[in-house]
Amino acid sequence: MAIVFASCEKDIDINVKDPERILVVDAIITTDYEKQTISLSENVEYFGNGEIKNASGASVILKGNNQEIQFSESSPGQYISETEFSAVRGAEYTLEINWNDKFYDAKSSLPEEKFLIDTIYVI
Repeated sequence: MAIVFASCEKDIDINVKDPERILVVDAIITTDYEKQTISLSENVEYFGNGEIKNASGASVILKGNNQEIQFSESSPGQYISETEFSAVRGAEYTLEINWNDKFYDAKSSLPEEKFLIDTIYVI
């Protein structure tokens, strides 16, 4: 009885255009009374080395709960609120970013109530 295995190999070149530059926003505003932080970066290329490119030179403002909070760039891509504040439950917030002559905005709110876990089952 004889078993024969055969295989072939062919290189295929895929021409993938680099994606357009898109802003990536990492923002979590907490209920802790402190200076809040927002990180801005750009998307990465499909076959790039995966290195994140920070987005510098943006104007970042958070509006909500009758406040307008300015964020200043502390290091490339890192923006810290100029004043300490905390998110208020039930209030709606709007994040406004102006970067590379493009305007971005997003709205969000913090739920009124905390959801407490009363039971955890381990199986």
